[in-house]
Amino acid sequence: SNTILLDGGDQFQGTLFYTMYKGKVAAEMMNKLEYDGMAVGNHEFDDGPETLRAFMDTVDFPVLMANANVDMEPELKGKLQKSTTLLKNNRKIGLIGVVTEDVVDISSPGDNIIFTDAVAAVQAEVDFLTEAGVNIIILLSHSSYGIDKMIAANTTGVDVIVGGHDNTYLSNVSDRAKGPYPTVVNGTQIIQAYAYGKFLGELSVLFDEAGNVIYATGEPITIDGSVNENSQIVARLDELEAPINELKERVVGNVSSALTGDRAVCRIQECDMGNMIADAMRDAVIDKGYTIALQNSGGIRASLDAGDVTL
Repeated sequence: SNTILLDGGDQFQGTLFYTMYKGKVAAEMMNKLEYDGMAVGNHEFDDGPETLRAFMDTVDFPVLMANANVDMEPELKGKLQKSTTLLKNNRKIGLIGVVTEDVVDISSPGDNIIFTDAVAAVQAEVDFLTEAGVNIIILLSHSSYGIDKMIAANTTGVDVIVGGHDNTYLSNVSDRAKGPYPTVVNGTQIIQAYAYGKFLGELSVLFDEAGNVIYATGEPITIDGSVNENSQIVARLDELEAPINELKERVVGNVSSALTGDRAVCRIQECDMGNMIADAMRDAVIDKGYTIALQNSGGIRASLDAGDVTL
């Protein structure tokens, strides 16, 4: 087959599936889908390097991060690769991964990983792969659309960038898109397909024998009711969801009025949800002499309606 399936990172977090199973379910489903490679996203560090390592030990594909030195992190040393090479139709395809450089500030990678400049890291891996005879190179970048364009403008040898992190929607047919799909910078084809499993990004690329892009075309495919379900996958998800449904029924509190937790509000001003969370943290430890609690606004993602609150 001449098709490869890639991921730009952040398979962790966001649902009760992750809360209960961490990365185990994501790993199981990605193996069933036969992914070829994935970049580390910032959320892959939310529960520390050990949870990322457990995920990597389970998946059947490489998880990549070039812009970091992990030699001092025992969970990742010798396991986390900067790049890898696939063989498709007798053509070598190089994959490189990078993560946003502010991961130290927004996640929990620990003190043993040194994150480095993405541009320099990408170019070093491109040079390494090129020296090894690879002339088709794809960057899996969990960095944002703007950073992807910057990387493309300041490196040579990257043919395609599969992006992530900032949930950018690129399209040639939608007036809501932030740019064309693909966006071309310095000869590099840049794609990103929003978030939350809403789309599957598709890109068809023709390369010549020297690895030059002859043409590239594509568009995000909407994943909706028109896509046929796999009965075995549905049955497995139902099985995994059973204990989650029990959690959903567990009442942990009650709010008399709606609490605003929209990220567009809480990230720029005081909000009800932020006040409630900070007050709850303070109340939990006030008998120990603590009087102040701080909640980062980036950790607040949704509002609560009035009434019973469940897990």
